[in-house]
Amino acid sequence: YCLAAAVHYLLLEFVRAKTAEQRGLEAQLMAQEAQLRMLRTQIDPHFLFNSLNSISALTSIDAAGARQMTVQLASFFRQSLSLEAHKHISVEQELVLIRHFLAIEQVRFGARLQVAESIDASALTCLLPPMLIQPLVENAVKHGICNLTDGGLIEIKARRAGSLLQIAVRNTVDADQTASRGTGVGLENVRQRLAGAYGHEASVHWGRRDGQFEVMISMPAQTGDTEEA
Repeated sequence: YCLAAAVHYLLLEFVRAKTAEQRGLEAQLMAQEAQLRMLRTQIDPHFLFNSLNSISALTSIDAAGARQMTVQLASFFRQSLSLEAHKHISVEQELVLIRHFLAIEQVRFGARLQVAESIDASALTCLLPPMLIQPLVENAVKHGICNLTDGGLIEIKARRAGSLLQIAVRNTVDADQTASRGTGVGLENVRQRLAGAYGHEASVHWGRRDGQFEVMISMPAQTGDTEEA
């Protein structure tokens, strides 16, 4: 009798532990989904309004350009809305979203907005939380290029260094402007998302030097062949 009672007790404890674990995972997924929803709503409303105004202005002088910009805008929002917080995406998929965003902004800024990519082939298949790099590029436009009469350059770099994926976003800034990065889709949000996904294995640093602002991310290099965080 005592043995049966002990086994029954252990089974109950096991069930309770598994139930608590499942509830914890569900709460974590809900928090991740809420965070991604917040990111979507924080995409600068001016970006949408400015894009629509540019499309409207282009319709009378460059119908083909207006159509192309409309396609890019639709593609950007279609892809961003299809993302799920608990499913990591590849660097290549994130770059598609970024390129849609920059193609739209380049219609507004023209030659003022220059973009350079340096992406190692080995980094393209690495996984990362969705919309991790895109807000950094958005900040580079909003807080960097927007404030420069002659515009500037945004550089996006990604490389795999052994077990690490290293990402950098750099942009030109006004050397005389007081250092500021805004309070929208903030860098602290990126730090928190990395900490939530990878703990102490990931880091993000940023700084301003020689007329440039740079954000550097280091995180585990995971692919579809390895277990996601």
